[in-house]
Amino acid sequence: MLIAFQYLSHKRHTVEKLALHVIGVLLHQSTKLLVSCDMFLTGSWLLGCFFLSYGYMAVLLSFLTVPLSEYPLRTVAELSRAMDSGKYKCASAKGSNVLESMLESREESVRTIGRHIAKNNWFVDFRSDSEITDYLNKGKTAVITTRERMKLQFQDQFYISKDALFSSQLAIAVHKNFTHKRRLDKVIKRISAFGIYQKTIRDYLYKKKIRSGFTGESNTYIKQLTLPDLYGAFIFLGTGNLIAITIFTFELIFAKLTK
Repeated sequence: MLIAFQYLSHKRHTVEKLALHVIGVLLHQSTKLLVSCDMFLTGSWLLGCFFLSYGYMAVLLSFLTVPLSEYPLRTVAELSRAMDSGKYKCASAKGSNVLESMLESREESVRTIGRHIAKNNWFVDFRSDSEITDYLNKGKTAVITTRERMKLQFQDQFYISKDALFSSQLAIAVHKNFTHKRRLDKVIKRISAFGIYQKTIRDYLYKKKIRSGFTGESNTYIKQLTLPDLYGAFIFLGTGNLIAITIFTFELIFAKLTK
């Protein structure tokens, strides 16, 4: 960029002076020196600086005005570490055998979650939607259940992790003299491979969402904006002011020495 300005300038300037004014445009300083350069190059640089400077300004203002959203835990390992540090609570369904399966799991993170649930007696009645909703609305909480159940009951109101604690097998009971077992297996495999099951679930959820009038906005835990969250912005502002004052001081000293 400096080479282009120096080559297309109608007047010859030193590289240091030209660099100072080119970067100064980015900081909304005077463009007097660049007027002597090619108008197309100067105009494109001014336009680019406009979008860059105001883009950074918009990001900074949005950071200061929009509340921070707490990122949900996405994996079992993250949930285990959060529960160990006391930052998160996790509940299981009352009367289910999920807790026993977790305590006997091969994964240490799953066993850790199970021990915390058993120790603190964190259980929720899954027959009551309001109890689950109240528990999750407290923030820093999670429940253990199947994805399909959460989607059917709450659509997209809460974040549903793609990670799995464990998987369980589902079988269809038939008579021992049933003569079409292989054919039934083939049909089930085809249904699973073609995605018919997933499509049926999605269609049902879509119809249920329309009937319920759900807007699709997830219930995201809002994090309170604290002073440490603003350290970066204040450091950026203070550093800029310090540099500006330093340069201004050197300009005054230089002006007095050259008189």
